Amino acid sequence: MRIVTALILMLFTARPVIATYAFAIPGLVNGKPIRIAFNTCGGQSGLYEHATRRSGLTIESPPSGAKGVVGFCRDCRFQLSGSPAITTNVWVLPSPPLAPQNRIDGVLFWVDMTDPVIKINGAERGVEGFASLPPRTNEWLTCEKSSESSDLAFRIPGEETKIIVATGSSHGVHLCSALWDRWCAPHTDAPTTLIGEVTAAGEIRVVKEMWASELTLGNLTLRDIPVRLCPPDAERKGVEIAFGAYALRQLELLIDRESEKVYVRPMPIKDVRYEHNRLGAVFVPENLQSADLIGHVAAGSPAQSADIRNGDVLLSIGNLDTTRWRTDPRVLPLNRFWSRPAGTQLHLTLRRGQQTLSRTVTLEEILRPDDDG
Repeated sequence: MRIVTALILMLFTARPVIATYAFAIPGLVNGKPIRIAFNTCGGQSGLYEHATRRSGLTIESPPSGAKGVVGFCRDCRFQLSGSPAITTNVWVLPSPPLAPQNRIDGVLFWVDMTDPVIKINGAERGVEGFASLPPRTNEWLTCEKSSESSDLAFRIPGEETKIIVATGSSHGVHLCSALWDRWCAPHTDAPTTLIGEVTAAGEIRVVKEMWASELTLGNLTLRDIPVRLCPPDAERKGVEIAFGAYALRQLELLIDRESEKVYVRPMPIKDVRYEHNRLGAVFVPENLQSADLIGHVAAGSPAQSADIRNGDVLLSIGNLDTTRWRTDPRVLPLNRFWSRPAGTQLHLTLRRGQQTLSRTVTLEEILRPDDDG
């Protein structure tokens, strides 16, 4: 029951669908088109079960001791865009939530790419393999690749902390507790919204997500970027800084496996709006056993302007009864309401003590550049 409940609560943190698989590589398996998510942080490469069955591939039972797989497909002719075709056995993985809707057919862990040089183009959400470094790479910022784990990570000159490349995250920059506190101290007035999340331990927490007009890490400067605190399970694993997909949109990376170098080139910022909580409030249960969706409100947010307060209990959104969130599949994820376009009006019914209140709130573009009207 605890596991099932935790899976339900994960829907409170669901990001807009398109962001979950920001880096997708087109390819072919036995001549049939597929789209593979590119993953730089741990995990198993393979095809998802729904795509395997759709493609008519034969799934054989996994070998004894294999974990986290449904089975494998023997002698698949596998080709990703820009790389030569290979014939190989392919693991079949359980299909995660949202993968079929996003037309994602599998996942490729970066260490399983065979190319000597890998290029990640954050602005184009592209991944390419090369036999050697392209010309003029010496003009890029040269960083040391970390070999402490299989996660893709590097250290910038002048910055001792390790930066994780997190293509599977839709966020901007994650900071560990010490770096987060250091950044927040002089930026108390930065635009702020909230995120509700469930940790790996099944705990529910609410964290701030703030907008940085400039974030300098050693010799690298990012501009107009969302920043937030690292999840506790990531911090326990030693993550100090992580660049999610929205941060990577400002960068190109070249990973040279032979020299153990990562070359970084800042790119012009494209006008890409950041999908975020435009209400500036979240409603989450107190713990896994609680039924009430309790409000947490960011100072200066549209929610606060509409007189929504910390501790208010959410009863409905328009005509949708949110008290039935455990049983009515129309309720979750709540973030799909809060991330609607700026200017959207939401009519919320709340309980405050013994009172039932109605509030109308207009969503705003909270996390945006200062000159973005």
